[in-house]
Amino acid sequence: MTPVYLSRGRLAIARAHAPAFLQRRGYGLMRGMQQPPPPQSPHSASARPDNSRWTGDKAAEFIKVLASCGMVARAARSVGMSRQAAYRLRARAPQFAFLWDEAVKVAAARKAAARRGRGPVHPLLSRAPYPPEDRRDGPGRDG
Repeated sequence: MTPVYLSRGRLAIARAHAPAFLQRRGYGLMRGMQQPPPPQSPHSASARPDNSRWTGDKAAEFIKVLASCGMVARAARSVGMSRQAAYRLRARAPQFAFLWDEAVKVAAARKAAARRGRGPVHPLLSRAPYPPEDRRDGPGRDG
């Protein structure tokens, strides 16, 4: 879908996304719109980093965050990438997949250690199956 912006009280289509026939000079819809700034060279100091690609630093930070929290979506967001991009990188980079698995194991061990540090869980709140009742000698039975 083409982005639409409100400009001076009328709708205008963004120049970068407009069809070729709208980009011609003098066409009424594009008249009055500012020209987009010229593209900057990738070596200029003010150029922003490309957040659409994985870098070695991003992958390393992702693995660190994944080891600390154990959640792929949170770790991916922390480096400016999506969860789906992380899974795509995992599929095509075996070393990254190995480190991913190790980070998940570390996170699971950390979570288990935190759980062990707490007191015992009440049987009704535990996730363990509740033992079946022995109905032979229950209260109210004569016997």
